[in-house]
Amino acid sequence: MRPARFVFVLSMVAACSSSPPGHPADAVKRFFQAVELGDCNTAIDTLSQAYRTELKQRNLSCDEYIERWRFQLERVIETQVDGRNKEAHLVRVHIRGRQTDSIIRVEAEDGQWRIFSM
Repeated sequence: MRPARFVFVLSMVAACSSSPPGHPADAVKRFFQAVELGDCNTAIDTLSQAYRTELKQRNLSCDEYIERWRFQLERVIETQVDGRNKEAHLVRVHIRGRQTDSIIRVEAEDGQWRIFSM
C-alpha cells in the first residue's frame, strides 16, 4: 500500500471511531437543564433514537415523559466506561430528593453524546 493511501485509511478509521466533542455527562446535564426549563424538544433530542422509539411505543407524549423526570440534577458524581461495552459510558448522578444515585447510560450517536437509558 502506498504511504499516502495508508495515511488516508488510518485517518478514516480514526474518524469512524472518534468520540463526539465534549464529555458523556454533557448529554445528561443538557437533558436535566431542558427538563427544568420545560423545553421538551431539547430534552428529547438528548435521547438516542432507540430510546425515542421506545417512548413512542409507550404512547408517552413529550410533555408526559419530561414530567416524569422533573427532578433537579444536583451533581454528576463520576463517569466511567461501561465494562460491557467500551463505546458506552455510565454517568452516575445525584438527583435532589433521591436517596440513591442514578446511573445513566450514554453513547455516541450521530456525532453527539446521547442518553440510551435512565
